[in-house]
Amino acid sequence: MKVLIVDDDDAIRGLIALIVKSQGHEMALASDGLEGLKSFKTFQPDIIFSDIQMPNMNGLQMLKEIRLLDSDAIFINAIEHGNLEFTYSEKSQILEEDPERWEKNVEARSLTPPYSNRQITINFKMDSERLEWVITDEGPGFDWRIIPDPNDPANLAALHGRGILLAKMQFDECVFVGRGNQVRLVKHLTGKKG
Repeated sequence: MKVLIVDDDDAIRGLIALIVKSQGHEMALASDGLEGLKSFKTFQPDIIFSDIQMPNMNGLQMLKEIRLLDSDAIFINAIEHGNLEFTYSEKSQILEEDPERWEKNVEARSLTPPYSNRQITINFKMDSERLEWVITDEGPGFDWRIIPDPNDPANLAALHGRGILLAKMQFDECVFVGRGNQVRLVKHLTGKKG
């Protein structure tokens, strides 16, 4: 697995790097969002651990740029649909009317309380058989059972809405927990599921 670690704090970046290295994974390190974006393009990581507040380019700006390269990354969903509370229909309407307005809305809401005070927590466990991430946002959650099916011909031309499908394709397990503000992702290293 290829892991990109983006953090301006040398100690935190180093600690995460030690953990990742101890498990035998490839990694790239970056000290700000600008370096992280450059590494994303050349290294093509499977996962990114990133701080938000960094010099030169912060984590949200980096994610915005990464979104242009990989529009359905799951951490974007945790920010946009979780902490910032943009609904699927709200995002669809804005993107259909003016795609450039979407980025401005995300930026404006991310600077406005209570949204600006919310965080995303990622708990990570790794052993010889599996990797597990539990991603929790501080938004109100959502009913993941009513998301439009991205495979339905009526939705194929949609400008978004493939994040959950892509997550289910990339991970062996993708399970929403509780009120929908937490997702558990599992990748088996041994080829065994369960």
